[in-house]
Amino acid sequence: MSDVADRVLVLVSSIAGQRSVDVTAQWRALGMDSLDLLSLVITVEDEFGIAIPDPVAMTLHCAADVIALLTDRR
Repeated sequence: MSDVADRVLVLVSSIAGQRSVDVTAQWRALGMDSLDLLSLVITVEDEFGIAIPDPVAMTLHCAADVIALLTDRR
């Protein structure tokens, strides 16, 4: 797995309170709600030095989506 993917999975697992996270698991399956997603978006923005517009944030349904967003931006 890439450095970006590893970093995203650490952030998601921390916010979701899970030891490990399947990259394709939907937020709800991880026990995350809308406030957790907001926290994740803010944390990803801080960690990677980017801004994620609200319409884009609403399209993020799993860690794989976040990883794709970050790797497509590079």
